[in-house]
Amino acid sequence: MASRRHATSRHQLANCAAILIVLAAATVLSADDQGKPRGADRKAKNLEVTVLTPDGQPAAGAEGARAVPASQVFVRNGDIVKSLTNGEQHQTDATGRFHFAPAVDNSWLVVTHSSGFACVQCAPSDPPKVITLTAWARAEGTYRVAGKPRPSASINYQWVAPMPLGPNLPQVFFMSQATTDANGQFVLERLRTGPGRIGHGVRLAQDKETTEPASGLTVTAEFPQGKTTRIDLGASGRPVIGRLQFAPQKLRDVSLTKALIQVRGDDARPRIANLEFSATVNRDGNFCIDDVPPGSYVMIVLVIDVDARIYVVHRFTVPTINEKLLQRPVDLGVLTPNTR
Repeated sequence: MASRRHATSRHQLANCAAILIVLAAATVLSADDQGKPRGADRKAKNLEVTVLTPDGQPAAGAEGARAVPASQVFVRNGDIVKSLTNGEQHQTDATGRFHFAPAVDNSWLVVTHSSGFACVQCAPSDPPKVITLTAWARAEGTYRVAGKPRPSASINYQWVAPMPLGPNLPQVFFMSQATTDANGQFVLERLRTGPGRIGHGVRLAQDKETTEPASGLTVTAEFPQGKTTRIDLGASGRPVIGRLQFAPQKLRDVSLTKALIQVRGDDARPRIANLEFSATVNRDGNFCIDDVPPGSYVMIVLVIDVDARIYVVHRFTVPTINEKLLQRPVDLGVLTPNTR
């Protein structure tokens, strides 16, 4: 039983890490992207495709990967990561053409190029002949903490898929990463168009590692093709502080540094609904979530360790306050998680 709990805990931890870094999430392509399958039959044909840039020119040197059921394609900073992609991969020649072997099942063809990208569903009997790329989106902004620019911070982007993950469907990951400069400014190029998440995440402490409480936030926004979207993280808000306290008789062997805090908006205002905060705690259970705007929120605490999974759900409100008092914290006091 202990080994089963241990495996479950590690699985939960992997899921949490994927949320924080905003970082890290699998997505499934939808038939709404481009090129729906047209009458698949038993006879598969070679996939010979000409790829064109958004302005209609041959896309020489474009990278292509085919995702069949149960395979994956990983795109990072606009490039297909070969080591993390297990589908057939090719590069277009000077005329923008490449060739894939016949496929028995419906598949997705993912193409990336400096000018744009494509995600095209292909039927074995009627594959596409020409693919025109969609121009990349772009994002820029500033990351602040307590009103001050935060330099050298990792900013991560993840495309939000329109469909949930299925066990036998191709998985496609679109992610990008940038680092803020001395003024807290960042630029993210070659983003997939559509809804996406941008933010700064946190990570749980490793064994025997000492750490101070940390917090991060993620914003969900729409990224139109060929356009630059302005994203300012931590532009205003108040710190929210508190302390987790566990019952010793239940959790004597659990490290508080294994606690992960997630906070989401609990009202209908768009700015609140599109925000998600994450935070870690120190060995005494103290936490601080930076720059939380006025509004209603719900907090979920997940602690992952060998023999414990503890959740606490707590609702709280950040009241509006005078601009001069924005750094006055909202103190949630002591929170005691309940075991499940």
